[in-house]
Amino acid sequence: MYRQTYPDAPGMHTSGPDSHTRVTYREQPGFLSRLKNSFFGAFFGFLLFCGSFPVLFWNEGRAVQTAQSLDEGLRSVIHLSTVDVAFEHNNHKLVYFTGPLSTNKPLTDTDYAVTVPAVKLKKHVEMYQWVEHEHTKEYKEGNQVRRETTYTYNEEWRSDLVNSRNFDREMGHKNPGSMPVRSETITADDVTIGNFHLSKGLIGKISHFVKYPLAKSHLVPSDPQVKVFQGAFYHSADPIRPKVGDVRVEFSYAGLSGNSELGPADHVSIVARQAGNRLQPYQTEAGDALELLYYGVLSPEKIFEAEHAANSMLTWAVRAAGWFMMFIALFLMTNILQTLGKYRTIILHVYNGSSIASFMP
Repeated sequence: MYRQTYPDAPGMHTSGPDSHTRVTYREQPGFLSRLKNSFFGAFFGFLLFCGSFPVLFWNEGRAVQTAQSLDEGLRSVIHLSTVDVAFEHNNHKLVYFTGPLSTNKPLTDTDYAVTVPAVKLKKHVEMYQWVEHEHTKEYKEGNQVRRETTYTYNEEWRSDLVNSRNFDREMGHKNPGSMPVRSETITADDVTIGNFHLSKGLIGKISHFVKYPLAKSHLVPSDPQVKVFQGAFYHSADPIRPKVGDVRVEFSYAGLSGNSELGPADHVSIVARQAGNRLQPYQTEAGDALELLYYGVLSPEKIFEAEHAANSMLTWAVRAAGWFMMFIALFLMTNILQTLGKYRTIILHVYNGSSIASFMP
């Protein structure tokens, strides 16, 4: 009744089936307060403007160094005729070869009885939780600012734990305090192509994940009640109508090894330094270390061409970021002039009014 009679009064009222709006008021900042904030903004803008120059300078130097390192690598790279033998005369040289990935044993998640002959096996876990969405609007009303904050609550699958204690209204929207299952990625200890062992850096570049196909008849030894639905494991009484606290687990893999029911082994192309039968980063005289891996069968020219393209994209992205820093900095530094300009007219009116009044009898 009170809210119907006084809809604009500060406080909280319901604005939807599972949402509410909180209304607050605050005084509009005066001239001195705005001037103070403008001074702080101008000072921060000055620091930001000065900081943009080192960013742009570093980026140009990095771009040139990377381009020179890639050109040096293309001139120095040796095309290996075989991957079955690591010839000693190629030690410490930059080598190129291509071949299928191989691991010493398949990767297994014992909790869900999932086994994949691959370089990486990723377990992605989501829990059905309440999620709070916040939307704020502000209106000027006289010498006050009206602030309306609407909180909406939805049930969603989330991979991160949502702390419902931070909600504006936790009652009726409480989430579990922990994730019953954790996401993780299992990586093979030893990955080879022919007789060559890949470094951790090269293994890290194997990141093209493919969803693992689950059969509906797949059983989970740790919990027979877990259901398989749409290619995922569900810790739920009804996967079609999940409840808060239900868990969904999906698996994916990267770098298929050997021939299996999932398909043939993934072929990759590599450029790296040979150290016996191991691969390591190759330090160029220009300054960069080269350790490249691409999916598929690519020539050295194509690999270095792709690296040059990536370097160009990164260079322009950092340039844009530096220019944006300058734009924001100039806006903050000139904002103080706008603040003074808004009050200049008022000050002149008051001054002129006082001057006229002084000449009146």
